[in-house]
Amino acid sequence: MSEKIHISEPILLCDTREQAPLCFRHLRSSRATLDTGDYSLQSLTEEVCIERKSLPDLLNSLTHERARFLREIQRMLAYRLRLLLIVGTASELHFLLQRRRVTLESIAGSLSAIEARGVPVEVLANPEQAAERVESLALFAWREKWKGVVKIEVPSWARSYMKRKMGDERRVQ
Repeated sequence: MSEKIHISEPILLCDTREQAPLCFRHLRSSRATLDTGDYSLQSLTEEVCIERKSLPDLLNSLTHERARFLREIQRMLAYRLRLLLIVGTASELHFLLQRRRVTLESIAGSLSAIEARGVPVEVLANPEQAAERVESLALFAWREKWKGVVKIEVPSWARSYMKRKMGDERRVQ
């Protein structure tokens, strides 16, 4: 007789210090105090770290709070799945840059240096897209955790997300 394994659904964790948490449509979420980053996954807090920045927060982090932010980026390297997720548009960025003493080149250089250190950077236009990306990464990490133990189906929302991300209608397995 084979033993039946009960696997609960993935639960996203949002740091208690996150002032405007993302609203997730597909996965449950809970508040928790995270050591690093703004989002993680229950039972995978030592492996998953997503830091979300609005454009004003990013500019502040790359200028006035640069030393603290770079220490956080350094801590993120300990996580298997890590991402710096920036939420905003190019027009928002240009508007913000006009009001500050920082150039687009310096921001781009800092983000390139962060990626070169090993933390991927992704820019999405709005919080809804950011929430969908966080859910997608969480589902991937969850499936990887249980790979070979039990089959976890990819939900239709995740398949649709990947189709849109890939820019075509290929079937995502």
